Amino acid sequence: MSPASIKLLLGLVYLGTDGDKKGRQILGEKLGLSGNHAQSKKQLEIQAKQFNLKGTVKLSYGNIIYVNPRFSPLGQEWMNDVTAEPFGALAVSKSPDESAKDMSVFVEEKTNNLIKDFIKPDDLSDPDLVTMLVNALYFKGDWTQKFYSGKTIDSEFMTFSGGKSVVKKVATMNMDSGNEFGPAPDCEPSRTLFSYLATNEAEILELPFEPNVKNGRPEATMIFVLPKSKSPDALDQLIKNQASKVNFWTTFEKSSRINKHNMIKISIPRFEFSSEKMDLKKVAQHADVGLKDFLTSPGVQKIHPEIDSVGQFFQMTAVKVNEDGGEAAAATAIGLMSRSASPAPPPEAQFIADRPFLYAIKITSSGELAFIGTVKDPKFDLEKSPLKPDARKACYEKK
Repeated sequence: MSPASIKLLLGLVYLGTDGDKKGRQILGEKLGLSGNHAQSKKQLEIQAKQFNLKGTVKLSYGNIIYVNPRFSPLGQEWMNDVTAEPFGALAVSKSPDESAKDMSVFVEEKTNNLIKDFIKPDDLSDPDLVTMLVNALYFKGDWTQKFYSGKTIDSEFMTFSGGKSVVKKVATMNMDSGNEFGPAPDCEPSRTLFSYLATNEAEILELPFEPNVKNGRPEATMIFVLPKSKSPDALDQLIKNQASKVNFWTTFEKSSRINKHNMIKISIPRFEFSSEKMDLKKVAQHADVGLKDFLTSPGVQKIHPEIDSVGQFFQMTAVKVNEDGGEAAAATAIGLMSRSASPAPPPEAQFIADRPFLYAIKITSSGELAFIGTVKDPKFDLEKSPLKPDARKACYEKK
């Protein structure tokens, strides 16, 4: 998951909220925003600029918006806000097929080809979809102290299947920080410091990426959290009990300023993965997240007066970690819906009862169901209940 991509995307949504709506209050709390529109916009601009680094570490993002041509135009003030820098959103308003292709190509380019086919035509085909906002985020950085590939060997790694441990061999990067060298040809001994903390529950290591050439401080780091326990559910329990809490990370951040080590042995598997689409609506509805009310009543009338709910909300991520450094990308989408939209003409409907079905007889004036039942094995005896003569017989015979 990429909290940053979610934050950037929800920032655009926030700019479309009304001042007295609950959706604005909920998002404002989650995004750390306060004040009137101009003040919150300024805060969002500052936040957005933090995700645009062009030095030794590359961090960049892009936004693109699908505008359903079936609806009236989106709010001009909001469009002016989100298309201006630093947000720089592009807008597409073609058919679902064409728009999905344009948006996926945009995401692919912004993520250095790590995320492909992010938007499908089906994602844009709902006639009640007013607009879909997409954020793409990309990161790439080299380690301050790179792992020497000559030390990478196949080592044992414990996985779990069906509650049982399975040991497999994986390519593992190794570093002995007291015996490493800086860049060739000088080959000076490395003096890189690493943050390391051991608690009762876990060991935590922080590896810095190359520092800013101006101030000598790293603009990004990567944190690895290793559970002390080797039980099958150790990681899940750690996430549930510790890592999901804000104070877990703040405590480590404070401790890491003190616990600097230049003598540490490190072994980390080389790895890469690409996730399937993660349904963020399920995450947002969780009590700890607190966005459930926002999903059903976003209050974004500045984007479009007919929007009254959040439809799709999903994300894909990709990460690569090797001896040189790390590369990561995320794409997040949110679809804003109107339940009151006039639907596109539907295809010819069919109701073919060729399997068991439920029936009911309703009294129209009261809405009461006078009879209700099921049909699982239909039978009818024409001899006992003959049909009435039908005068329309001639009509059908002429047809």
